Amino acid sequence: MTDAPDSPRDALIYRLEAEYFQLLELIDDLTLEEISLPGVVGHWSIKDIIAHIVYWNWMQMSEIAAAQVGLQPQPQPGDDDTLNAQAVARYQDLFIDHVLSDFSATYEMLMAAVRALPENAFHADSDFAGRLGGAADAVLTEQTADHWAEHTEHIRVWLQRDQAHG
Repeated sequence: MTDAPDSPRDALIYRLEAEYFQLLELIDDLTLEEISLPGVVGHWSIKDIIAHIVYWNWMQMSEIAAAQVGLQPQPQPGDDDTLNAQAVARYQDLFIDHVLSDFSATYEMLMAAVRALPENAFHADSDFAGRLGGAADAVLTEQTADHWAEHTEHIRVWLQRDQAHG
């Protein structure tokens, strides 16, 4: 992991690394059956949650790319529930290894994108931040690291509940 952060970019990278590895560590020893069991969040399995995260990682990278070329990121058509259902459906028939590979790939691409951001992306009053909807560290912490942490906690609670009843 990265050393203690010295800048908003470093703090974001540090947080992304921490949340990514916490999620992977939590699911590392689970069986395919456990990863595929529904009910972690609503009817979603751990595999579904990771597919959902992959989709939103792609959306964040798309928004970063748009802001980098001077465009205002455009929201995807549909509400979050519809987009989430579509994201999960894309991975329904794929093995967990594929989903985890995509999670790893989107994580690496997101980290590269964060490292490549111009310094002004981390200043709330910059044009870049205006296009992104706020300073990059604030927006990306909320949309990625906080999102991953939320689902990591869902999985942790589900695993504890399952162990208590199993």
